Amino acid sequence: MEDEVLDSLLEMVDGFEGNIARFKQRIAQLKGVVPKSIYDVSKLNWQKRQGAKGEWEIAEKQLHIGNSDFQYLVDDMKRHKNNTITKDGFFYWLLDDGSVGRKKSRF
Repeated sequence: MEDEVLDSLLEMVDGFEGNIARFKQRIAQLKGVVPKSIYDVSKLNWQKRQGAKGEWEIAEKQLHIGNSDFQYLVDDMKRHKNNTITKDGFFYWLLDDGSVGRKKSRF
């Protein structure tokens, strides 16, 4: 029971962090300032996988509970079409379980 409560609290705090990040970005837009990236994907735990279309990596949601960089990445992806983005040479997509997949971008 205690773990469930703590997990719920962490999810709530992650939501707060995502909203704060969006608020900061909106303020920067209103001021005409280009906001810097507010998350660092190199701080995530990426695990290699092999799929039908080649090698890719996964950052599993359950390994990143309470990780603001993970939450900011997910929030950024949710603001884009199909929950995908291309950033710093990688294509990122949101998996059904809330984890994030990535592979080297072709572009």
